[in-house]
Amino acid sequence: MHIQKHIFLLSLPLFQKFLTDYLHRFASISKQISSQHNDAQVDAWHLFPLCLGFLQAQGDLLHRMCVWSTLVGERVNETRGNAVTEYVQLYLNRDETRAFNSFLLMVEQGEEHQFLPSIVSKVEKMCKSIHQITYEVIFNPISSYINKAQSSWTQNPQRSNLPDYSFTPQEYITQIGEYLLTLPQHLEPFLLNENPSLSKALECADSEYKTETGGGPANILLGMLARGTCQALCDRILATQKLSAVACKQLITDIDYLNNVLEELGVDLTETLQQILTLLRLEPAEYHQQSIGCSHKLVASIREMRSLV
Repeated sequence: MHIQKHIFLLSLPLFQKFLTDYLHRFASISKQISSQHNDAQVDAWHLFPLCLGFLQAQGDLLHRMCVWSTLVGERVNETRGNAVTEYVQLYLNRDETRAFNSFLLMVEQGEEHQFLPSIVSKVEKMCKSIHQITYEVIFNPISSYINKAQSSWTQNPQRSNLPDYSFTPQEYITQIGEYLLTLPQHLEPFLLNENPSLSKALECADSEYKTETGGGPANILLGMLARGTCQALCDRILATQKLSAVACKQLITDIDYLNNVLEELGVDLTETLQQILTLLRLEPAEYHQQSIGCSHKLVASIREMRSLV
């Protein structure tokens, strides 16, 4: 029994090498997925379960590392003061011996210790990376729709005198809205069921998953995607040099449509997009006075965009 305990402790460097190679393989696969998600021919909902599978695997490994950390502490306490310490220098180099002795000291003093901290750090980094890839896989269609946005805001002379109610949401924003409305049915089957390993990986990837919400991880991810949509639209708007009166009305219509979609999903427009909408609605004569309270940077950008004096 003592021999087994000694071998367990002295073989930690070999086990660390095994886990490092294991994570390297995962990293290679995640890079392949990352390279595919920008391909229009690849279905996002084919890649999505693969990403969640990888996240679950990393979460399971994190859970096991916690268990192993407790086990190692127990084994160290059981073998303290016997022959194992006499053989350490035969198996470990100087740096490894120093790290081993430091670990023994932490256990002896009752400090909280982490089993193979360098591996845990790599797993946590992997969780963040895979979560980002998962987000990008789902968000990619939205990004492609938003890239079509500016052409929809160009002025049509035949519409210059039309009243506001005659404007309808443009195709790019209705495509975004329809896609957003399909997200719950895609996300919930994977994220509603209790899955401790996946939950642990998600919480490691983003602290927002640690918050208590009625819809669980599915609602949190949906909220992230909604905020990302608002931010991408804001970036596109602020990259526009000029907005005619007609284009301004069209953009207001598009944002109102997005707002209605997000309300149906239980999400609000971001503060930035709300302010942009407010500034677009203001009449030229009241712009200076009524824009008080909005971001100075946004006020200046929209004023220049609308060519207001």
